Amino acid sequence: MIGPVYKITNDNKSIVYIGSTTESIRRRFQRHKYDYQQWINGTLDRCHSIIHYSFRDHGINSFKISLISEHEIDNPRQLHEFEQLVIDQTPCVNKYAAYRTDEQHQKMVRQRYQRNRGERLEKARQYAETNKRRSKPV
Repeated sequence: MIGPVYKITNDNKSIVYIGSTTESIRRRFQRHKYDYQQWINGTLDRCHSIIHYSFRDHGINSFKISLISEHEIDNPRQLHEFEQLVIDQTPCVNKYAAYRTDEQHQKMVRQRYQRNRGERLEKARQYAETNKRRSKPV
C-alpha cells in the first residue's frame, strides 16, 4: 500500500499542517474541508483537527494541499512514523504526535495518570460518600 505524507498551507505559507493518509491527498483534503463544515454547522460537537481552527480564522479557500512524500507501507502505523519525522523537522501547527514508540506511549500514560491522580481520588471519595447509604442486596 502507498501512503502519502502531505502538508496543508495557507496562501502565504505562515500556517503549515502535516498529515498522512492511505487515500489520495485530494480526497483527504476534501474530507478535512467536509469535517470543518460539519464542525462549523454544529453537526460535530468538537473540532477534530487543529487545522480547522486555521480554516476558520483565515478562510478555508486560502488553503491548499501538497504532497511531501510517498511511502510503501504495510500498515498505517508505519505511515505515522514517516509523518512524525516530517513533523519533527517542520515548524507546523500540529499539536499531537502522529507516532510514539511503545516506551514513549507508556511514559505519556504514566504522566497523565499522575497528573489526574487527585481528580480520580476525589471522584472515588465522592462516590463512596454518596453510595455508603445504599442498602446492601439480600
